[in-house]
Amino acid sequence: MLIKILSSKLKSLSLVLLVVYLTLPSVAMAESKSHSKEELEKRLAEIELHLKKNPHDIDALVSKVATLELLGRSSEALQISEVEVRAGVASPPLWRYVGYRKFKEKKWSEALPFFDRAQSMGDAVSAGFVAFCLRKLDRNDECLRFANEKILQYPNDANLYFSRGLARRALKQSKTLVCADLWKAAQLDPALVTAHRSICSEEDATK
Repeated sequence: MLIKILSSKLKSLSLVLLVVYLTLPSVAMAESKSHSKEELEKRLAEIELHLKKNPHDIDALVSKVATLELLGRSSEALQISEVEVRAGVASPPLWRYVGYRKFKEKKWSEALPFFDRAQSMGDAVSAGFVAFCLRKLDRNDECLRFANEKILQYPNDANLYFSRGLARRALKQSKTLVCADLWKAAQLDPALVTAHRSICSEEDATK
């Protein structure tokens, strides 16, 4: 019973950390530093004990992947995730994680199908990554259509507005539309303010 309670707590925390890691790496780093290696190793041992008794518990497996990542054991985390996605596991965080590892290597075309599978299962974070990859691949018409659809579903996703704005720019659409998207993205994510200013400054508007 104790293991079951501990496992439940660990699963919830690690699921949150995996989402944070994929969206705000600096925050995830701070989180990893707030726990000692010994604490993380203890967490991992508890998860593995639970998985021995419940090998098909996908949430616990996601917890294991997240904890391995926080421990800096990314190759192990990726190997576990790849095995599961090849088997067709219905776990958006694992599909997203494999996509993100490829994304970090700037392998946009390889990352895209993993993010797309995750977002098709209702993963909001992955929708932004899909739009980003489509834009990086110069598939701007697709990016625009996808972002138009997903913004209706996720109206507070800065990445969708940002990617749509840049897709509009690549397609030489109205600068007003471009800057409206980039401004909305900057409102939702202050990290994008500089990008908005660099593209939509008064000086740039005259060009």
